[in-house]
Amino acid sequence: MALTLFLLRHAKTQPAASGEQDFDRPLYKEGVNQGIRLGQHLVLLKIKPNHVICSPARRAKDTLLNVVEPLAISENEVQFEPSVYTGETDQLLELIHGTDNHYHSVLLTGHNPSLTSLVGYLVRGFGESMEPCDFLHIEFDTNEWSSIGKHSGLLKNSIPSSSL
Repeated sequence: MALTLFLLRHAKTQPAASGEQDFDRPLYKEGVNQGIRLGQHLVLLKIKPNHVICSPARRAKDTLLNVVEPLAISENEVQFEPSVYTGETDQLLELIHGTDNHYHSVLLTGHNPSLTSLVGYLVRGFGESMEPCDFLHIEFDTNEWSSIGKHSGLLKNSIPSSSL
């Protein structure tokens, strides 16, 4: 059985207000709507990951919760992982490698530039940048998350937020 990794970049975010930490930046109203539209679209496509990992930053968390609500995935089913907020490609890859193999599909919600860098590492020839609320579907011809490596993924679908 192949493994599936879904990647989601957080939706459109407000700039940090004076004295506000980057971690606490909220979504614009359009960002909220992006997440809602994506979640509805994933229902139509019958996409429902069986494991969800997310940055604990407010903008990533709020995006994810808007996306997964129509998929009937609750907040207590989400693994909020600080390394998604602070990590680079190596840390994200380490997190993926540590995923339990009984999960065959994982949704990872995070930030740029680390998500775009991760896709460039996993998928040969990927040269785009993930824009806010973009969603990618990558498949791997393996049964073990720990065996995922450079250029081992196949980009099966890309859902740019601008298409919703």
